[in-house]
Amino acid sequence: MADTKHDYRVKVFFQKVKGFFSKRLDLLFERAQKESFLYKKNWQKVNINAFVKKFASGAKGEISEDGRKIFYQSKHNNLRVVADVAGGYCRLEDTTKRGKERFLDINGNDARNYINSRGKKQGRNNAQFNAATHFKILKRKEM
Repeated sequence: MADTKHDYRVKVFFQKVKGFFSKRLDLLFERAQKESFLYKKNWQKVNINAFVKKFASGAKGEISEDGRKIFYQSKHNNLRVVADVAGGYCRLEDTTKRGKERFLDINGNDARNYINSRGKKQGRNNAQFNAATHFKILKRKEM
């Protein structure tokens, strides 16, 4: 089955093999796994096949220089899906923006603010922002 999930799994496997032979990369993976384990419970789950198809249709995964991320860059707009190799999560990013404003929510909207119960626009704190912009990648059996 040659889909985005398969492509992601293969790239993760090869990066973990590289990490086995590289102490620095192995330490980065270990730290990322610990951090994501602490916060993953608050993250929405996504099917990476559908997520990449929706925001970066037809994109092939490119591994970052440091080996920690896999980028699925859209050919049609400035969006890209960034999958974390060790953490098992992904984020949606607008490549034309800088800082926190580049990370988008699950619908592709700016995640820095939300509408509160009184109908007013309100800024998110750091935990709320991370919960809105980090998406846990479903395992194949959960898809």
